[in-house]
Amino acid sequence: MELADRRIDRIIRVATVPSIITGLTVLLLYMPAHVLGIREFIMLEVCLLLIPSLAYPASELIKKSADRRSRQRNAAMVFSAAGYLIGFIWMLLNPCCHVTKVLLLSYVLSIAALLILNKGLHFKASGHSCALTAPTALLTWQLSPLAVIPCALLIGAAYASSIKLGRHSLAQLLAGSAVSVAAVLLSMMIL
Repeated sequence: MELADRRIDRIIRVATVPSIITGLTVLLLYMPAHVLGIREFIMLEVCLLLIPSLAYPASELIKKSADRRSRQRNAAMVFSAAGYLIGFIWMLLNPCCHVTKVLLLSYVLSIAALLILNKGLHFKASGHSCALTAPTALLTWQLSPLAVIPCALLIGAAYASSIKLGRHSLAQLLAGSAVSVAAVLLSMMIL
């Protein structure tokens, strides 16, 4: 039974990889909500889904560290930061809707805060929980307050699997979520 539970927890972790959740959020903002135009949709998917997703194959090519998980985590931070920054610069140079601006600024602020916490202060705030929490805020804001229900269930499942697999403590998960909420709120206030 324990082996089956670990498999389920691993499936939850993989299914809630930040780039996948972000890509799904952008799709929901484009399709049912009609908040984004096609140009913004494509650019957001490239910058927030495609570029960050390249971290996983890249981490297999770059074998600086013997620890596979550490390589993946470091590559995910670098590729996410690159994708978010490219998207942010694109947003500054092109006319975009308010939601795109909030989304990109909040992701840039989030990755900056995570880099400071994780690399500068050596506190392993969860990028996973950060990337799950921002979509909750954005979808609740743009689609419906009821969007919080499935999002909260997904966050709860990801928290439980992360703790069971020993990837993060509750404090690290809460810190990642707090970074995300602060970044979205600050972005909304600035813009």
